[in-house]
Amino acid sequence: MLNKGDTVVVAVSGGPDSTALLNLLFSLEKEFPLSLHLAHLNHMFRGKEAEKDALYVKRLARKFGLPVTVGKRNVPALIKSRKLSPEEGARQARYEFLQKVAGKVNAGKIAVGSTADDQAETVLMKMLRGSGLKGLTGIAPMRPLTPSELFQPPEDNALNLKPSTFNFQPYIIRPLLEVSRLEIEEYLKKTGLRPRVDASNRDMVYLRNRIRQELLPHLAENYNPHIKSLLSGMARVLQADEEYLTGITEKIFSRTAKVEKNQQVIVDMKRLKRFHLSIQRRVLRKGIESVKGDLRGISLTQLDDILKIVNSPGGLEIHLPEDVVARYRYGDLVIFKKGQRKKRVPGGPLAPGGVGLTVPGETEVGELKIRIRCSLLPREKVRLPEKDSFLPGVAYFDFAKIKLPLLIRNRKRGDSFRPLGMRGRKKLKDFFIDRKIPREEREEIPLLVQGKDILWVVGHRQGEEAKVTGKTKEVLRVEIVPG
Repeated sequence: MLNKGDTVVVAVSGGPDSTALLNLLFSLEKEFPLSLHLAHLNHMFRGKEAEKDALYVKRLARKFGLPVTVGKRNVPALIKSRKLSPEEGARQARYEFLQKVAGKVNAGKIAVGSTADDQAETVLMKMLRGSGLKGLTGIAPMRPLTPSELFQPPEDNALNLKPSTFNFQPYIIRPLLEVSRLEIEEYLKKTGLRPRVDASNRDMVYLRNRIRQELLPHLAENYNPHIKSLLSGMARVLQADEEYLTGITEKIFSRTAKVEKNQQVIVDMKRLKRFHLSIQRRVLRKGIESVKGDLRGISLTQLDDILKIVNSPGGLEIHLPEDVVARYRYGDLVIFKKGQRKKRVPGGPLAPGGVGLTVPGETEVGELKIRIRCSLLPREKVRLPEKDSFLPGVAYFDFAKIKLPLLIRNRKRGDSFRPLGMRGRKKLKDFFIDRKIPREEREEIPLLVQGKDILWVVGHRQGEEAKVTGKTKEVLRVEIVPG
């Protein structure tokens, strides 16, 4: 968890666990030098009591001769705006604040006072909520802050942070995770430290408090007196299992899925379905996390619903939290976020009559934000692509067979053409289906036409009309140039 000389932000609430953690880390100063910085956030839940907590932490900092950052966040307002539970709202605010402080002081570690009792409570709480293996691993002893926990640049930037700190990713460490609360109480008695007591820890509105004060004592008294250590030990075993399975999932994800630049994930379901159901679910979870940023709100039922639609003909979709959509199309599962999918060709639709091209010359098509460059070249100076090679932005034609004018237009109902290499005609709609091009993207693909003949489905396939042959003397080269 720690290396000599580390800069560590210590999260200090003023309660027993964090006060003991601070004292323990400070006691390592001689044999294991660390640069400590205290951090305390007032969540504005408890009025004057919370302000007293902040004053207590400031006094601790003076006692130890350590720097401290005390912040304040209107968590009740945050809960309302983000539609969160009080626990989740406080958690988000706390991690955002701690990461800001770590970025400000360039600390690679954030130490928090989670204990073995917290671990047992967490595992039991996850169990009651029906979590899978990952949830039952409980609290990790050490982990990096996830992208979803990293804060966004604050509007007022009250801490005067440099932009470089916005992407700072420290590790959360929990040095007391195998220490019981009883041991901490004994330790505090010996040191003479008198921490603050948070009355909200006794509020039975919160599930964790009910587990702590009712369920765990009941289980210890009536079923197993060592229930806390049993649950904590189970979490350690499952953490090792989870680490192993995560490594396997990473390998299979790289073979069955790809993350595109626009942050949508495409999963080859035919390939993925060769693996065990457990791996299928894990790959789907990783795909969703790549798009969403986290897995909050993602349930086993939703994962199984996704697996059900991949047995359909195609076109079905599952809507997930935070505008994430999983859509099945022709053997691929596409996971994307509404409003973030980029078009294959940017811009709006073309005018009904299309856009005439200058041949030879260059034509700007503003609606598509592209330029189309037409060049005439002697056949002997043109090297055509190999049969299986494909240049999506370039096409070649026998200029003697071209009937000007050439137009760029959108598709029309009933369009058909003769794909290069085929004898018969094919409806454009069927061509798109065969190419697994989703319905919403078909309107974005321009067509190069002469009269009623489609010469090129731009970026996908040329037509038989005006193809280059051995008798061709002059070649028309058409190239799509961005912007």
